[in-house]
Amino acid sequence: MTDRPASAAASMAVRVGLGALFAAFFRLGCTSFGGGTAGWLHRDMVERRRWIDDATFLRAMAIAQSLPGANGIKMSLLIGQQLWGMTGAVAAVLALLTGPFLIILAIGALYAGIAGLPSSMRCSTASPRR
Repeated sequence: MTDRPASAAASMAVRVGLGALFAAFFRLGCTSFGGGTAGWLHRDMVERRRWIDDATFLRAMAIAQSLPGANGIKMSLLIGQQLWGMTGAVAAVLALLTGPFLIILAIGALYAGIAGLPSSMRCSTASPRR
């Protein structure tokens, strides 16, 4: 028994594995920063992978824009839900957020590692010459 919904999207010819769904949203999360995630989602999910059609994407966009919060997160949740039900919704949102979270952790660790070095202390406390 699977967790796949018996919706129109699930009956489409395209069968998306949960791992492929997670990987696609993880990649989007790591590479789409600075806004415009909905555009990247359209390009990746509709045009490139053909996991959903334009009408489904536009319905999800209409719902996402009517709710408060970031459209990219809401769109990921709705697309994941359309493809895999509640499991897909959770996987898509976690994948979209995990990549940037890990990148910020790595940057923080790098900063913590170099913060105490004498050269970095001189750079951060140097005063302009007069």
